[in-house]
Amino acid sequence: MKKPSGYWTKERVFEEARNYKTKSEFKKGNPTAYAVARKNGWLKEMDWFVRPIVHNKKWTKETVFKEARKYQTRSEFCTYSNGAYTVALKNGWLDEMDWFIDGKLKALTDKNDSVYKYYFKETNSVYIGRTLMYRQKIRHNEHMSDDKDTVYKYAMENGLAVPPMEIIEENITVKEPTSLMAEVAIESVEAVFDWKTYLKENFDEHTEDIINMFESEDEAEDDDANLNDMSDDL
Repeated sequence: MKKPSGYWTKERVFEEARNYKTKSEFKKGNPTAYAVARKNGWLKEMDWFVRPIVHNKKWTKETVFKEARKYQTRSEFCTYSNGAYTVALKNGWLDEMDWFIDGKLKALTDKNDSVYKYYFKETNSVYIGRTLMYRQKIRHNEHMSDDKDTVYKYAMENGLAVPPMEIIEENITVKEPTSLMAEVAIESVEAVFDWKTYLKENFDEHTEDIINMFESEDEAEDDDANLNDMSDDL
């Protein structure tokens, strides 16, 4: 039945509008009341209406979950696949992705870290870094193309190609191994620089004593390590 002129007051329009969940339902169910609400700017006050979620044709729930499983944290997911992350966020799917955990906690407890290096033969230079194992390809791509990256900037400044990433150690936690990185650094330096010969050729006769001192300390550490191994066996 057609309502008389002036029937649709704000109170009646709001009362009618509360029978619908969305603006589109309201418009379809009572176009007259909807038109009055729109004309008077009342629609924006009707905060109970559910905003429709627009799905990207590419990102169905199945494809979003498949994409999300490539990452271990929400921040990684958001950074490297923002489109899928946005759809998951709007649809409330993130809470269903129970494989996402606190990245810091996992990094501290799981042996999922790695140490790697880049060796520039042309300049006898070595870069040593570390990253989570699942991020090795991502980190390599950053070293290959990021203008702010140390490896990339060094290569560009010297007119060099970024060499392949060489994995030195894997399956370690982020807390370890401080000694391993030191050993790797020393080995990398010795691979490109004979420091013992340099000292002998450029400094006084006490150089030999200094070299022997370092070698003696290394032997003592090896002996301590062997004694610890023996005590573990006892």
